[in-house]
Amino acid sequence: MYLYRMGEDQKLINDLRSAMKAEELYLVYQPILNSNEEMVAIEALLRWKHPRYHFISPEQIIKMAEENDLIFELGKWILQEACHFTKTIQEDYPTMSLHINISPAQLTDGQFISTIKKVLTETKLHPSCLQIEITENLNVFDIEDSIKKLHQLKDLGLSIAVDDFGTGYSSLQYLHQLPVDRLKIDKSFVMNLNPEDGKAKAILSTIISLAGTLNMDVVAEGVETELQYTFLKEKGCHLFQGYYFYKPLQTNQIRQIIENEQIATH
Repeated sequence: MYLYRMGEDQKLINDLRSAMKAEELYLVYQPILNSNEEMVAIEALLRWKHPRYHFISPEQIIKMAEENDLIFELGKWILQEACHFTKTIQEDYPTMSLHINISPAQLTDGQFISTIKKVLTETKLHPSCLQIEITENLNVFDIEDSIKKLHQLKDLGLSIAVDDFGTGYSSLQYLHQLPVDRLKIDKSFVMNLNPEDGKAKAILSTIISLAGTLNMDVVAEGVETELQYTFLKEKGCHLFQGYYFYKPLQTNQIRQIIENEQIATH
């Protein structure tokens, strides 16, 4: 195995162009739990089983895709794979939902909304079971057009979340402009939480309180300890995600959790 090194970008870009056809790309899923520690949703996360390099981060993959006009094809593939898997899970648990991150660049695609509709129709996944997650760098593109498309997604019945909330200067502006249903607290706030960290506690409490005032749910990412989970739960956080519960899992591992009935059924 080789580690990816800077300077090998062009070869990697060429590899990415054929990776989906070669079945090198795949998805893992990290469970999202409610306050009763029941799995109620899964987040789809991209992985690349590259034949040469040991590890390529999802962030690198997405960046390459965005910069080389591959993000639309890649985004569609992720959506198809994840929706299909979630629908198979719903054969036993109809309320299971799916969270998918999208690149802001995907919102510039004139076919984006029709692609979402087509995939939902083909997989028979109900729109209410799909949450689209956006990040705060949305404003590097046509913000007005992006807002319009997000409203169209809401009209279809999807929910919208702001991912990594609290890290960007435009956080509050997003809550005012966008049709947001849920905030995902950036994991840096959660992972650094310890008994002596009064600032982190204050920030987390403020975000949860703000979301409650705006009738939004809150997801805490990066929960790694019982202390973090207990604090967030006591403050009114709704959903939890992190290594304290589960790392990202293969599809067969998700099915095993379901077989053990560690899941909300209503």
